[in-house]
Amino acid sequence: WLISLPTSNVVEAGRLMHDALASLNRIELGPDDRAKLLAEYETMLELLGGGFESACASPGVPPKDRSRQAATLYRNLWQEMTMGWKVALVSRLEKRSFFSSGKADPYFVQRVLNGYWQLFRAGCRLYLPMPSGAWSEIHQMFRLGAENEFLDEPSEPKNRSIATTYKRILLLSLADVLRFAPEEQDKVIEIVENYAHLAHFLPLAKQPVAAGHFLIELDSDKPPHFIGGQELDNSASQAILLETEELSTH
Repeated sequence: WLISLPTSNVVEAGRLMHDALASLNRIELGPDDRAKLLAEYETMLELLGGGFESACASPGVPPKDRSRQAATLYRNLWQEMTMGWKVALVSRLEKRSFFSSGKADPYFVQRVLNGYWQLFRAGCRLYLPMPSGAWSEIHQMFRLGAENEFLDEPSEPKNRSIATTYKRILLLSLADVLRFAPEEQDKVIEIVENYAHLAHFLPLAKQPVAAGHFLIELDSDKPPHFIGGQELDNSASQAILLETEELSTH
């Protein structure tokens, strides 16, 4: 069915995919079967990405109606894709907690984070912030990775590990990308994709005194923010720092 979609018309193909994904996300299905289907949908969505980039392109701000409609559809597709992977992750966690240790699967966690990365990118075209509750879930994915010690998985390809995908989302937010024109956004995204792995996580005990340090409150629904020289509360166990000095040097 996916192969038969009219890929030369990405908007029509996208509408058909969106309807199918919306239905898939709202029916009972085992986590493994759901993951297999989602992987097929995601592969097709990535193949349509170039076509959507062209359809979303607009010389001015705000985008023209046709460009805005294409960008909205692309964003909605990634929103459904992210929802699907969240459903699969929750189902897998419930299954494992019943039969075994209840540990999260790094593949599912990474797919949720990748969905949020793509959703954020698509939302930039429409100058929209992240949906309410998104940052809370993004931080939760990082916490699952840290608690289960698989932040660097999947190890191949390296640039799609849980840690690096999380860093990309954080850095795109810190770049305040919604203030840029579309072509400038593309450059910012390119920089973030190429250099995000050079950012580092630090405990609050480091008490930074230089620029390039940002606070991440893992138990909040807030993006990271610059802290300057303000005094930090070391007792806040659900907070860490993002340090960008090496990234800036490169």
